[in-house]
Amino acid sequence: MRFSFEYPSLREVRPQAIGVLHELLEKEYRTFHLDHGVRHPCGIYNVSLSQVSKRLLAVIHCANELGYPDNRYYPDGNPRVEAFLEKLDAMLDAFAEHVEDCENIIKCFFPSKKDEECKRWVRDFQKQVRDYAVRVSHLVNRIKHSHGRLRALAFHWGSNFCYGYYVEGVTATGAIGPDSTLHLAPKTQAYSLNRDLMFHLCGVFWLSAQLARIVRCISGVDGEMSRRIDGLDDLHKAIDELASLKSWTFDDEIQLPRGEIRIASAGCVHIYFGVPRGAIHLLPQHAGGFVSTRADGTSRTFAFPYMHRAGIR
Repeated sequence: MRFSFEYPSLREVRPQAIGVLHELLEKEYRTFHLDHGVRHPCGIYNVSLSQVSKRLLAVIHCANELGYPDNRYYPDGNPRVEAFLEKLDAMLDAFAEHVEDCENIIKCFFPSKKDEECKRWVRDFQKQVRDYAVRVSHLVNRIKHSHGRLRALAFHWGSNFCYGYYVEGVTATGAIGPDSTLHLAPKTQAYSLNRDLMFHLCGVFWLSAQLARIVRCISGVDGEMSRRIDGLDDLHKAIDELASLKSWTFDDEIQLPRGEIRIASAGCVHIYFGVPRGAIHLLPQHAGGFVSTRADGTSRTFAFPYMHRAGIR
């Protein structure tokens, strides 16, 4: 997943598939959505994009309310942290569903999902978006089907702090800790929120670009509409919020590609994902921190992310 998109202003930012799918609707291009018992492809995309935008913005707002990490003990968990994790869980579900929605849109162009041409285009899409889709689907599946639980962690130093999360599972030795299928080296022990939220936002634009490319190939519709499309307020708000995030990075994320949003003084917006180009802020080694976890009544051993850091507790 590597890309760079530029827009004249924040109000003109929109994922590429929107223009293509709206033009299909206006030109009354024939699709087979009713044969599959689903909405028109434009409707599927609008509803799906609205959901991921709302849930992403909800996580951003909830994260903003966390404030400086609170190391006090709460029998039922820190209520602010628990509220944040609930919003995060819902957001991850929405992004996993968004991948499936994009695949279902492709299927709407064929009378049967078993059509070889349909299968070919779906495989094309899956191949191009694999970096994003595999990560989010694997994470959601571990939570839903393997008793994984989202846990928060945070580092703090001076007046600075950085939150993140991981999926809690059982290690090979039976300890409760980061799920080994998601977080075992060389994978990251956890996901810093600053990088991860940008990763998911960029995922929306990458999925949309690949979907638009395929729909153009199938339909011949160009989709380069110049008029404004309504209903993107939550997406624009999320972009505006994420543009101001500092690039705090967990130790094992430094070599990973990352997203960047730059809003110039003239108002133009640049959304980029790839090799880091701006300054990356590593967490200082002396940073203290906390990890949220919950007892299960049987486990006695816990393994926390980044235990090599003296301040983790």
